[in-house]
Amino acid sequence: MEKVQLKLIYSHNWIDHPLQIITKIDDRVVNFDCTGQQEVSIDKKIKLSNSDHLVSVHISNKNESNTKIDENHNVIADSLVTIKSLQFDEIEVLPLINQGNIQSFYVDNQKDQVLSKITELGLNGTWEFKFKTPVYDWLLESLF
Repeated sequence: MEKVQLKLIYSHNWIDHPLQIITKIDDRVVNFDCTGQQEVSIDKKIKLSNSDHLVSVHISNKNESNTKIDENHNVIADSLVTIKSLQFDEIEVLPLINQGNIQSFYVDNQKDQVLSKITELGLNGTWEFKFKTPVYDWLLESLF
């Protein structure tokens, strides 16, 4: 077992009503947010077994009233969540999304639609980031 310091920072810009945002590590909920707060910082120390793990951010409660369009059907404003920082033990790992299959976004009710290398979440769905413990060993594997 390893204690890992997880820090996740995201912004939440919304129109009409806030989105619901559930943050998990594996199957454990570490944060539930429906407050509409513009910037959220989650900072938790979590015991994890030495194995593969998954940080997930699930977005729900978005509907047509969360998006403003003009008369030409162009989006002029939209509700979205932007992942700004993801750290393990004070090491920023968000830049690693550009490498391999570390990060995915699964759009709700569209199992065949998977987006990768994104940090702006404007659809109902689940953003996932894969990592392993021990964290330092995983970081070295990921970098080389």
